[in-house]
Amino acid sequence: MAEQEPLSWLAGDQIYTHRQAEGLSGMKLLALPEGLRRLVNEVLRQEPAQADELAQALERDRETVEQELALLVAQGWLERLSTPDGPRYQVRLGRRRRRSLPPGIWQTLEGVWRLPLFRAFSETERADFASAFRQRSLQAGEVLFEEGTWGDTLYLVDSGEIELVTTDIEGRSVVLRRLQAGDVVGEAAVLIGERYPFTARAIEPSQVWTLRREDLARLLAQDPSTALLLERELSGRGGTTPADSPPALNPVLFVGPGIVEFLQVVTHYTRCPITLLDLRRVSPTIANLLGKQVAYRPAWRMDGKSLSQAIQEALEAGRWTFVAAPPTDQPSSALMGVISLMELMIDLSGKSLPWTIAAARRRWVIPAEPRVNLDRLARQLVGRTVGLVFSGGMARALAHIGALRALLRADVPVDGVTGTGLGAVIAALYAAGFSPDEIAHRVRRAPQELSPFDGGRNLRLANRAGLYAGRRARIALQRWLGDRSFEDLTIPFRLPATDLRRGQTTVLEEGPLAQALEVALALPGLVVPVERDGMWLVDGWLHNPLPAHLLRQQGIGLIIGINTLSGPPSEPRETSLDLTRTWLEIQTRLAHAAMLRHLSDLDFLITVPLDNVAETDFDRAEEIITRGEEAAERQIEILRDLLRLEW
Repeated sequence: MAEQEPLSWLAGDQIYTHRQAEGLSGMKLLALPEGLRRLVNEVLRQEPAQADELAQALERDRETVEQELALLVAQGWLERLSTPDGPRYQVRLGRRRRRSLPPGIWQTLEGVWRLPLFRAFSETERADFASAFRQRSLQAGEVLFEEGTWGDTLYLVDSGEIELVTTDIEGRSVVLRRLQAGDVVGEAAVLIGERYPFTARAIEPSQVWTLRREDLARLLAQDPSTALLLERELSGRGGTTPADSPPALNPVLFVGPGIVEFLQVVTHYTRCPITLLDLRRVSPTIANLLGKQVAYRPAWRMDGKSLSQAIQEALEAGRWTFVAAPPTDQPSSALMGVISLMELMIDLSGKSLPWTIAAARRRWVIPAEPRVNLDRLARQLVGRTVGLVFSGGMARALAHIGALRALLRADVPVDGVTGTGLGAVIAALYAAGFSPDEIAHRVRRAPQELSPFDGGRNLRLANRAGLYAGRRARIALQRWLGDRSFEDLTIPFRLPATDLRRGQTTVLEEGPLAQALEVALALPGLVVPVERDGMWLVDGWLHNPLPAHLLRQQGIGLIIGINTLSGPPSEPRETSLDLTRTWLEIQTRLAHAAMLRHLSDLDFLITVPLDNVAETDFDRAEEIITRGEEAAERQIEILRDLLRLEW
C-alpha cells in the first residue's frame, strides 16, 4: 500500500502537516491558510451554506469556491448536505460539538517540536518548552507501551513507523493504526492520565520524542495563558445557545429611536431569523436597511387581535420577534392588548412614560446615544458580551494600559471590566471614559502618582495595619475622577475587596468611585486598610487576582484576562534589603498561585512577560506599558479566530 502523502499548508512562517481528518478543533483551524480559514468561518456564519452564497459573500468566483469546498470536505472540515435546492455545507467544528485536543496538533519545524497553539510564544519560550522533550530510540519489534498500562507520557514520532495494535475477542492481533513522522499518541495521557487502550510497537527502527505529564505541568504553571487554552480544548467550553435559535427573551418591545440600527447590530451576532412588527407610522422602505434576515411587517393598522396573532405566528415559526412602538404618551389599544406577552421592554425614548414602567416582565432603560450602547445591548441580548479582567499588583499592572490599547485597536468589544490592585484602577478609569492614551499620558507625566508607597514621608511604623497611608495615590485618584460614582460609568465595573475584620470577601459597586479605588491600592500588610461601613477593607488580589466571577455574575459571555503576575523564579534571586519590595514579591507569588486556582473562570488569558520587573519599578512605566501592548498584539489573531468560532 502506497504511503499517503500528507496534506501541507503554510501558516505565517510555519509549515504544518495534517494526515488525519479526525479530532478537529478551533486551535487546528488557526493553522489553515487564510483563504480556507475565511471560507470555513463564512460557512459557519451561513450554515447550511450554498456555494454561490459563499462566493458572493467572499467576493470570489464560484468555481474556485467549489474546489476549496471539496478540499475542505475531503479533509473533514465540512459536511456536504443534499437538499432540494442543491448541495449545502456545514462545519464539523462548532459550539455544539465537544472539542478535544487534536492528535496532530504538534508538528516539527527545523528540528524543534512546536505547537500551533503556542505560536504567540517568543523564541526563548519555545526553546524552554522544547527542552522538556526527551528523545528515545526503538528497535524493530520493541514495545513503546502495553495496552492497559497507566500512561502519563505523550509520544511524537520523529522517524520510522510504529503500529498501534489490540486483540479481538478471539485473541487475534488487530492493527488499529500506523504512526509515521509527525504523528502523536498519548495526548490525553500527558494532560489527564489514562490507561492506554492499545499497544504501541515499532515496526522498524524508530525515533520518538517524549513529554511527561510532570514536565508539562511545570511548564504550564509558568505560562497560564497556554494552560487555559489547553483546558478550553479539553473541556469544549463555549457558547451553549445555537446561533440560529432565538434567545429566551422573546418577544421584545422596543420603544424609541434606533430599532433599525439595533437590529443591524443584532444580525451581526446571530443567525436567528427575526420578525419586526412596526407600530410606528414610517415608510416601509426601511425594510431595505434590515437585510434578508429580518422580516419586516408594518403593523400600525393592526388591531389587538391581529397583532397578537402575528406575534404568535412568528414565535411558533421559531423567529425572534420585535415590536417597535412610538414613544407616545398614549399607546395604541392594539399595543396595550399584547403588552402582557412581552418578555422584555427596551426603552430608548429618553422619557418617563408611565405606561412603560409596568408594561413588561423586564424593562431596560438605555440612552440611544452613543452608538456603543446599542452595540452592547445587542451583544447582551444574544449572549455575546465580552469582559476584561486585569490582574493586581502595582507597577507591573501598568502593562494593562498597553494591552487595553491593543485590544481596542483590534475592535475587541468591552461590555464589563473588573480587576484588583492597580489593575482595578486602570479598569475603572477606562470605565469612566478615559482612553488608554489618556491614562498612559497621565502615568508618563507622573509615574509615581499611582504608587501608594510614599517613601519615608508617609511611612507609618507605629501602625500595625500597614506601613503606608497611600495619601499621594488618593489625592491623584480624587483629582482624576472628581465626584464620579459607579452609577456614572459608561461600562459596568465592580471591585472585589477583603474585609480584614471578618476575614470575608465583599464587592464594591456603588458610591463614589475614587473612595472605592483606595481599597484597590490598600495592599494587605503594606498600606493601611480603608475603613468603610464597619469593615477594614484591603485589595482582594491575594484571594483571586483575576476576579472573573464578578463578570460572570453580570452575565458576561466571554471573559478575557490580562495577567501581569509571575510565579516563583526558576533561579534564586539576590535577597533584597528593601522591605517593601520583598513583601511585594512574596504577595505576587501568593497571588500567582491563587490565580492558577481560579484559571478556569476565564475564557482567554493574555500573559505579559515581566519577570525582571519589580512591583516598585514605577520609573519604568513606559517600558511596562509597551510590553503589555506587545503581549496583547501577539495574541490578537488567536483571539479573533476564537471570537469568530464562538460567535
